[in-house]
Amino acid sequence: MLAMHAAFQLHHLTPADVPLLRAANALFAEAFADPGSYAAVPPSDSYLETLLAKEHVIALVVLLGQEVVGALIAYELDKFERARRELYIYDLAVADGHRRQGIATALIQRLREIAAQRGASVMYVQADYSDGPAIALYSKLGVREDVLHFDIEVGDTRPDVRARAHVERLRQARVGETVMTAEKMTMAFGWRVYGLGVIALGIICLALGEFHPGQPVPADFPYRTALAYAAAAFMLVAGAAVVWRRTTAWGAAALTAYFGLIVVILMNGSALLAHYAEYLTYESMAIQLAIAVGALIVFAARARIDAALAARLTRLGQLAFGLCTLVFGGAHFVYLNLTAPLVPKWLPPTPEFWAYATGAGHIVAALAILSGVHARLAAILLTAMFASFTPLVHLPMLLADPSSHWSWNENAVNLALTGAAWAVADSLADARLSGDNNR
Repeated sequence: MLAMHAAFQLHHLTPADVPLLRAANALFAEAFADPGSYAAVPPSDSYLETLLAKEHVIALVVLLGQEVVGALIAYELDKFERARRELYIYDLAVADGHRRQGIATALIQRLREIAAQRGASVMYVQADYSDGPAIALYSKLGVREDVLHFDIEVGDTRPDVRARAHVERLRQARVGETVMTAEKMTMAFGWRVYGLGVIALGIICLALGEFHPGQPVPADFPYRTALAYAAAAFMLVAGAAVVWRRTTAWGAAALTAYFGLIVVILMNGSALLAHYAEYLTYESMAIQLAIAVGALIVFAARARIDAALAARLTRLGQLAFGLCTLVFGGAHFVYLNLTAPLVPKWLPPTPEFWAYATGAGHIVAALAILSGVHARLAAILLTAMFASFTPLVHLPMLLADPSSHWSWNENAVNLALTGAAWAVADSLADARLSGDNNR
């Protein structure tokens, strides 16, 4: 029972609690935004019963009525260097609406009691740099330590077995005789940057009472102004839904439908029929398609859908984004006379050099994403390049002429494209390896 609220109950799972363990898995899937690992291939009841019967497996949940609002999974490890044991906290999560109520602390405290009863000398858990709440929680319990961590793929026995090394900050917390080394999942931020970009688009279009330039609507279209406000409000609300974890999948689905069907097919499709000989038409369509693709990839990552379907949607999005990037690169060469003047004159060697270089960078990144060769590295570098356009190009133009509607729109679009590219990079991350919970 949690001291601060009598409605919460802490429960140590037994083989009879398989439904609660499944609910804990559902909580992990939502909290870590990783349905592929936690919900795609659920184990059988007999497997989970056997698992919960094992002494070295410790599963704790916090209940609010019948709802699992917090969960912790730990493993007891027997050591070889001394006759002692350690407890490793593999997963720890609290439902979004119940955080900052002491639930995680209570789960850890209960595990400490179990560790003491079993004579364990150490409890440890990992926390990634980007997981602020976990870092704040574990920092209250002690100091931290830097280590090198390696994931080695199972099944490759060649001498040159591939190992992916990354530096993670682990914290050790000493409370009495218990040591806690802290960790949690890697949070990808591309979806939030993407959502903020769409919010910016909505705010600007709402302020201007106009459709975004990439969403062409004839001037004499019935109720055009009202529709422009409606579209702007939709982007604002849908973008906010993407940013809010509980509604990310819904917001992403809505944006995929809007940008994919209405903006790309209806609006830009009509423009393409009228101006098919102009490269600018294809570039404008590619921008809107890239925004639609960003939403699709976020949806595939966040929605509770079949893992195979999510993988297909993700790959479709990656290929479409690669094609859009190819069009972006071509525009730098086709419209060199328009691209070069955007480059800051103080940037050596010449504006023309950077116009060509960024155009080539787009094309190389596109080919990498389409072929799958160094695709994630290409997507990361592409994200960095898009992000650099804001301080180097778009923001200075806006500051030079704050009344320019075009500059306001360009800044918002570039933020959305940066988020979309980031989401692509996140989707190309190496497959998670079991045992490290390195999400």
